[in-house]
Amino acid sequence: VEKAAGSNTAHSDFGRVAFCKTGRWDMSNENRITAIKNVQDSIPQLIVDMQKSKDANSENGRQQMLKEIFADLDLQKILIGTEKEGKLRERNFANNLLSLPEEMREEMIARYLEALSAQNTTENRSQVQRFFSKFREAVGDKEIVLSELLTARMKELRALFTTNQGEYTILPDSEIAFGKYPEATRPLSQFRTLAKDEEFLEKYSDLVKMHCSQSPEMANLYTKQVLLEEDDLGYGPEFETQLPGSQRMLFFPHPTPKKLDAFCDMLVAKKVAFIITLCTPLRETKQEAPLVPYYDTTELNSKNCLTNGRKIECISLREIQKGKEMTEYDKEGRLVHRKLLVSSGNEEHAVDHLHYENWPDMQASPDLDLLEEMHRERRTILQDRDQPVAVHCKHGVGRTANVAITDCCIQTILHELENGKKLEEITLNPFEIIFELRKTRPRLAVHQSQMSQVFEIVGRFYEEIRK
Repeated sequence: VEKAAGSNTAHSDFGRVAFCKTGRWDMSNENRITAIKNVQDSIPQLIVDMQKSKDANSENGRQQMLKEIFADLDLQKILIGTEKEGKLRERNFANNLLSLPEEMREEMIARYLEALSAQNTTENRSQVQRFFSKFREAVGDKEIVLSELLTARMKELRALFTTNQGEYTILPDSEIAFGKYPEATRPLSQFRTLAKDEEFLEKYSDLVKMHCSQSPEMANLYTKQVLLEEDDLGYGPEFETQLPGSQRMLFFPHPTPKKLDAFCDMLVAKKVAFIITLCTPLRETKQEAPLVPYYDTTELNSKNCLTNGRKIECISLREIQKGKEMTEYDKEGRLVHRKLLVSSGNEEHAVDHLHYENWPDMQASPDLDLLEEMHRERRTILQDRDQPVAVHCKHGVGRTANVAITDCCIQTILHELENGKKLEEITLNPFEIIFELRKTRPRLAVHQSQMSQVFEIVGRFYEEIRK
């Protein structure tokens, strides 16, 4: 459906965007009507494609696919095991392999991993990624110790399957001038107009994504960060950046319970002065992997997440402003400021915490006025640009990108003014800024609706200081 709608769609959730009065991503009424017309014209072909897909996913089609993946007949027999109909069933793969006698297990696991690896560049990649993940989980659940050789091979495959090949097409010999879009550098007076220019926003958002997809360095860093987020308990330099004239910033996902000790240590060690939280953990968490609101002392203590005397205490809380409309969470947005006291070892460190509550995941801010107020409060509370700022949402890529780009733009403007430049002489290029930020966090999202809000908020800031 998205393909039929052409470039007018801004998100794969097309049905909701096209047919509802409001969508998760911005879309003009004219573009919505065009998209619906394109879909209507393409329905006959879509029905044919859907039938092909249905046939391919039928039981016979799936068995054929699995036999192609696992062409080794000895391995096939092991994977089938005692299945009555003699069919390959994904649910049995890991258990059948790990239940083998030790003298057979090592060799068959090695064959299984090689079969998965061989599919990495085929259309079956997503399937074998899932097989590999389930096998890893089963090894952990059964607490089976593999040989050093197999452990090393598992590590290699994990990195291989983690790389997002859909987004990062490796073209090391490309001669494209990465991240340079001089024609998108504009005076601040044009920003609010550009915020409504869908063609301009779409063109340069796509250019940033295309250039990033051709960067081997970003592909490698993407893989490294995913693995660090899952395995490493620390927060290294991979999560930090500082652009000229801007603040030192850290971007990361909401800390999981197992990383809260390291999170606490990082706040103290790096002297983080300010945290901006853009998610609401209790509404965005999974039952099997709950996120703990570290800024809520009662909730934090009840979970016993911090060890060895570490503490995060909420000293004060102030409600700044409530939003005007209900969000998807059946509550209006809310902006609050907390003063946190963080203790690690023998050190204590005070941190300002600005929290935009009830901003739903996977979309631009539902309340521009509340977003503008958040940036205004951030400037009021922390004016020293030598002190680091941490920004995170649930995954540290969507809402985080929205706020980080805007903050960098505003800090750059203030830096230029401090160095004697006149307001009307200042020009900015938010697309080059997001490209530079992606060198630190490659998964930062670049969406047309998000960039529209960046231009709008920066344009409002320009008008505010101009007055």
